[in-house]
Amino acid sequence: MIYLFHRDPFARVFEAEITAQGEESPGLWRLELSDSAFYPEGGGQPCDLGTLNGLPVAEVKQPSENGPLLHFVKAGGPLQSPVRGEIDWARRRDHMQQHTGQHLLSHAFFALFGAYSLGLHIGAEESYVDLRPDGGPLPENALFLAETLASELISADLPVRQWFPSPEEIKTLPLRKAPDAHMNLRVVQIGPEAVACCGTHLPSTGQARLILALRSQASHGNLRVFFLAGERAIERARLGARAAAAAAAGLSCPLSGLAAAVQRLREEQRQLARALNRERTQGALLALGQKETFPLAGERVLLAELEGLEPRALQEAAATLPGGASIACLFSRLEGGGVSAALARAESGGQSMAALFSALAAVLGGKGGGRADFAQGRLERFDEAEATRLIRDFLNTKD
Repeated sequence: MIYLFHRDPFARVFEAEITAQGEESPGLWRLELSDSAFYPEGGGQPCDLGTLNGLPVAEVKQPSENGPLLHFVKAGGPLQSPVRGEIDWARRRDHMQQHTGQHLLSHAFFALFGAYSLGLHIGAEESYVDLRPDGGPLPENALFLAETLASELISADLPVRQWFPSPEEIKTLPLRKAPDAHMNLRVVQIGPEAVACCGTHLPSTGQARLILALRSQASHGNLRVFFLAGERAIERARLGARAAAAAAAGLSCPLSGLAAAVQRLREEQRQLARALNRERTQGALLALGQKETFPLAGERVLLAELEGLEPRALQEAAATLPGGASIACLFSRLEGGGVSAALARAESGGQSMAALFSALAAVLGGKGGGRADFAQGRLERFDEAEATRLIRDFLNTKD
């Protein structure tokens, strides 16, 4: 059956007879109708929502291609026939914009790079399409080039034809790839290119308004391209423009120089962070030089808790074995919680620092590791007296 959402994707209100219904679960009724404007979830497009006789439609499914369309309605009892349906038009329009936008973007990637579309996902915040780049790695500016071509198709305001052709007509269509065998194959054609697709689409490319190719990432050997179209893309562009203008004003630079200014600021922050770490490390080493070691099991042990030292600086401090220590056990509390630990010993024999860290973590919690002469990691908690006891017990235990 060809339902109303395919015959007229712009139909918002309809009436139909109930052909079957039953209680799916308490407060949720499953209805089959003689016709429907509610698009079911499928082809990467979420289902339509709305109301039937004023009651909320929670979900719409079509479990099999030629099976019945199932409407799940929040109701206290069975509904009376006929029913009046009304779809959430803002949701449907958004889905049509995203889906049509995906067709334009997919065409651009295929035309420019020979990349086939494998699947679409229209998300609540962003959408994405998976591509198979058969022609090899795409150039760095691939997203920009594809977005530009898709935008040109929007400006051209081409008609979007969507219909169920006969088997004879299918053979004559400029399909991007041969379709699987279907009883009712639906085709969407934009310009000279046609693809098999079951979703709902805009009647012309101009109604997609804007498309943004946001970013790409590898996904199971393919390329996943995140995008926005329509009102979503316009709102994202507005948000980005306002944020960029505010950032440029804050950095006292022209909008065209914002990226370079941000890069300079990040490099300055990295240099300041490195300088601060060096200062903290030197301060920690000076403070450690004033601390006394204690003799234990033939070793000179230095145990100290330091403030504000990042894990790497703590490790560097421990590795110097300050104060003439043969074993240094240093700890520093982390801002996000927990304690960074670094354990070092002189290379000549003795108990393993990796084993010592494991002994500490077994009692104080945490994880980490290392080798015989050095170990580091994160402990969940720290108490100097308890740590001293654990280290003393460990070193007094012979391997």
